[in-house]
Amino acid sequence: MIFDTGATMTAIDEKLATRCGYKWKDGVDTTIGGIGNSALPAKIITVPSLILDSYDIGPNSLHVIKFPEDANTKAVLGMNVIRNFKTTIDIKTREDEDYDVTKPIGLITLTPKFAMSDKPQLEDFIPSMHRFGIWNVNKIQ
Repeated sequence: MIFDTGATMTAIDEKLATRCGYKWKDGVDTTIGGIGNSALPAKIITVPSLILDSYDIGPNSLHVIKFPEDANTKAVLGMNVIRNFKTTIDIKTREDEDYDVTKPIGLITLTPKFAMSDKPQLEDFIPSMHRFGIWNVNKIQ
């Protein structure tokens, strides 16, 4: 998964959404900005539960898009989720003893800013008004 502070909403690949059992084909049609301001078709869905590592953060909205077959990821963690976590990034430098150019040089740790017992129920989830809600949505006419 890519950690992308420039993405307003978390996005997953269509095949991954299907494997997760999400009924994404009935989602809301939209477009999202891609590289070079290209518009990519997407669906917005609300999932009943989003689990990151051992954190079940409850219902959430996601973009479902078709990732390129050769993409090195099938998910992008966006600000609708990131903003609710204290984020620590430990980046190794050439001065560190265990620096190895062939390995990832950073470790991202997410710690919830909220009580996990405080997660909303699906029936109470309002995407546009929730801490994990939608920020910018452009519907296809």
